Amino acid sequence: EGSKAYRERMSPYLKRGYRDVAANEIWVEDVCIHDVEVSNDLFPEQPYGTPIRLRLDALLDFRSRKIVGAAWGWEGSSRTLAAAMRRAVSAYGAPESLLLDNGKPQKKAAKGAQFAAAVAQAARAGRQQELESFERTGFIARLGISIVHSIPFAPQGKGMIERWFGTLHGRFDAVHSTYTSGSPFTRPESTESLMMKHRYLLAAGRVTESAYPLASRFILGCLSWISEYNQTIHSGQGMDGASPDAVFDAELNPNRRPAPDPSTLALLLSDRETRGVRECAVQFKNRRYAPRPEDRTAWAAMHEFNEREVLVAFDAADLSTVAALDADGCFLAALYPEELIRFAPGDPETQQRIAQSFSIRRGLEKATRATITAISTEARANGALSAE
Repeated sequence: EGSKAYRERMSPYLKRGYRDVAANEIWVEDVCIHDVEVSNDLFPEQPYGTPIRLRLDALLDFRSRKIVGAAWGWEGSSRTLAAAMRRAVSAYGAPESLLLDNGKPQKKAAKGAQFAAAVAQAARAGRQQELESFERTGFIARLGISIVHSIPFAPQGKGMIERWFGTLHGRFDAVHSTYTSGSPFTRPESTESLMMKHRYLLAAGRVTESAYPLASRFILGCLSWISEYNQTIHSGQGMDGASPDAVFDAELNPNRRPAPDPSTLALLLSDRETRGVRECAVQFKNRRYAPRPEDRTAWAAMHEFNEREVLVAFDAADLSTVAALDADGCFLAALYPEELIRFAPGDPETQQRIAQSFSIRRGLEKATRATITAISTEARANGALSAE
């Protein structure tokens, strides 16, 4: 069966314990390709309706086996690691160590995939660049996370997340109508039939008639499955019949770091676009983005750059928050999609939002007036005369 099978099934290895590690102390990261073909409705790298197999980048807590972060991309994406890490540290704070793979290509990525050679080449180049760019951002150094790379061709080092991927393929992927099984030799005939029909409809411009699952719906379903997995009793070593969520809460690292500030999280937003600031906000992706009402520092920064241009840093797969940067890439403010106010004069929440808005406006106007007064006072003290 080959040297790989021999090493995995025959070679002895060391097994470490779990109880000497706290929850949220060590995270294990790895990537897999789902064994399901879906219809693209999310990723601009591929036309709408293109059949793709999504790539999942997951972060698993070593002590509790809880999935703390996940992000999806199409097969050539190189942004999933940063997206998964940003979501995980936002929710749980930073771990002390992060166990990454060695950057080698995921051989399974090409099996049964469309244009296998191109996919494999993109996976190799994208994966290596992603690991390098992730460490280059300075995010890891700023949070004090130590990076540990697993030994090449030794899957036991990250065995728990490999086993979780196996569970995902067997319990979630396998129930879908377009399950590919990961290999064209074992692919169900029903999947083959759906694949041919989808490609026919795509070529005919009738892709909306296809029974293929949409990428967006598939991701929502997987998020729900992950949440259920985290709440399900786990029989692994050191779990004592508890769920990952329960062990994570009970064994939480007493020295855990808090969630990083927005300026640190902005280091993981790799995409950049220039936008003009109008009324202390930016128009981006057909939505208006502004600071939180309580973040007066952010409002002051956006007020300072009003009617000027800023760089908007964002993650195309998650536009729930973006960051405003100056021309040098320095952080200015965290921005969020504006929620439209209801026409409900008697609603307490509406009245509160109106009061917050007026408070922000008065504060910015007062600060502006004080600045102008200070400039005028200093100018007169230095002998300047106005035109009047």
